[in-house]
Amino acid sequence: MYNKHSLVRKIPSSSIRCSGDQPSIQKFRLLSKGNYQIHTQTIKSKTFLPIEMETNEEAKKDILIGLTKGTVLAVSDGSLKSSFGTGAFVLYNQETGKILRGCVISYGRPSDQSAYRSELIGLSAIITFITTNVDKHNLTNVNIQIACDGKSALENIFDEWKSKTKTNMKHYDIISYARALIHKSQVKWSARHVYGHRDAITTELTIWEKLNVIADELATKFWIQQKFRYQNTLNLSDGFPTVSQQGEAVCSKLRKTIQQRSNFSDWYKWWETKQTEKGRQSTNLDLRSMKLAFLKLNDAMKRWVMKHSHGTCGVNVWLHRWKQLASPICERCECHDETALHIWKCEKSKEWHSIINSWEGWLRRYNCPEPDIEAYTATWQSWRRNVTSIRLSNEISVPMRIALTDQNKIGWDKMAFGYISIHWSTVLASWRGNKYAPSPQQLIKQIWKAGHKLWDERNGWIHNDTRIKQIKREVR
Repeated sequence: MYNKHSLVRKIPSSSIRCSGDQPSIQKFRLLSKGNYQIHTQTIKSKTFLPIEMETNEEAKKDILIGLTKGTVLAVSDGSLKSSFGTGAFVLYNQETGKILRGCVISYGRPSDQSAYRSELIGLSAIITFITTNVDKHNLTNVNIQIACDGKSALENIFDEWKSKTKTNMKHYDIISYARALIHKSQVKWSARHVYGHRDAITTELTIWEKLNVIADELATKFWIQQKFRYQNTLNLSDGFPTVSQQGEAVCSKLRKTIQQRSNFSDWYKWWETKQTEKGRQSTNLDLRSMKLAFLKLNDAMKRWVMKHSHGTCGVNVWLHRWKQLASPICERCECHDETALHIWKCEKSKEWHSIINSWEGWLRRYNCPEPDIEAYTATWQSWRRNVTSIRLSNEISVPMRIALTDQNKIGWDKMAFGYISIHWSTVLASWRGNKYAPSPQQLIKQIWKAGHKLWDERNGWIHNDTRIKQIKREVR
């Protein structure tokens, strides 16, 4: 899309918009250190972070008076769950004991959300409220102390000496916005770290810790009230101009994100074509659970899963291709080419029955109904014997029937590599009677564990000392 070493990046106006509020921009200059300069920009009106404030005029007036006296404390906190984040803050006047509360939604795509971003949003909401009201009421000699239980969020906003604002940072949009407001204001800011969730440890809390508990509870309640009301983009007037692509804001690592989003349609089209050629379905894949399961593996297992999933592990097909073997035929069954999938299906494997037994034990531990267990294991057995169709019992649950049907469309070859349907999460959540239900990540790890066990069995047979000695005797 653009030359890596060029200073000026031309981006199609149909796919990206670079703005302060409602600007008209055709290109922008992206410098080597991540800063960029706007060639043309038109800002009609200022846009600040949208905050929902408590409707208490008396408390608000008291807080504004306390700002001029330096008696106001501010504490923020964030809440994140299911890729949706909120922030909340509490303003407290030490002289009068008055409290004013505010909440804000963390804008951006679900994939942009994190606990760190929610903390940044909460701090930015405090800065927005203070600066806008100081300008509105012409307050002077204002100083305020701000606290948060996210130490890195505090440092990235208030300690600019540690990290300069660059577009290759995570959440550079909200950091640059908060820093811009701080630089323009005449307020004297001071920040401190406060330990969170101290109420779970002791009842003797400092005023900072008490305010943190209030802010944390407020952010959680606001999350419940506003959950999944995503705001994909927000054109903030201060800080770096908002960069939006296809109506969604770019919040982190500008250059990398633009490259990925711009090329995604081509990648997806290629993937769809490949899957269609194989007669497979590429939708409804639970790639998020696969990623989370992969991240929890140790380094050695990660390497094996990567090679196994691509089929490029040291099987005979690849060894023959690399000219290490004379034939790609499986040495155990001597019937089929030895591929990564053949390791699962080889008739000479003696570990398959123990794998089925271990799966049945795992399913029973989470109170999976017996008809569902039989259907799950029977489908695996049929796939291993290359039986294309299997008749499902009428006794199996509806979630299990939906998951098996959808997995058939995706392909059980794919499931052997960890590509499961999104409907398996519904199946796992439907098993009741336990303290907790298994996650899709656990199911994927069970499959990978079985594949690795079969791989170890194959290697044990290939490199067996007794067998090697026998071959040498035959050669002699």
